[in-house]
Amino acid sequence: MIGGGNAEKEKKPWEMQGEIAARARPLNSLLETVLDFNTVSKLPPTITQEKSTNIEGMIKQRILDELFDDPIRKYIPGGKKHGDDDDHAMDFSKSKKGLGELFEDDYRKKLVANDPNAYLFGGDLTGADASLKKEIQNIAKNLFYQLDSLSNLHFTPRPVTDAEATIST
Repeated sequence: MIGGGNAEKEKKPWEMQGEIAARARPLNSLLETVLDFNTVSKLPPTITQEKSTNIEGMIKQRILDELFDDPIRKYIPGGKKHGDDDDHAMDFSKSKKGLGELFEDDYRKKLVANDPNAYLFGGDLTGADASLKKEIQNIAKNLFYQLDSLSNLHFTPRPVTDAEATIST
């Protein structure tokens, strides 16, 4: 034959075929295979007595020379002082107000921003129509009291009248 190769190609072992399915290799053959591969990670330096004594000698010499390599702090004029809090720092202290009160405060701020003359909850009634607002407030308070007394103070549930309920012995 021209080309010098066998006409019949020899079948490679399954380990040399690349990615192979489990059906194409013998049962439990992967467990018996020894994988040998090179790693790219750098090995840690070996610690010898000579290196240890050199390091200890350098440390002792720097202590005697008082060379501690302490960083020299630079003062930046107008910069942040030590202990100043960042504007975006989170506050983890527990609030004295409830969530409803926080929402109420936010609502009041928005209401005042839109209308500075707006009547706020329980605020002082001032202005030309203060007496009218006071009268409306008293009427509403009386109405709400009567509605609460009707629904809460004398509430008696209706008796159960279920004709289908029977007791059998």
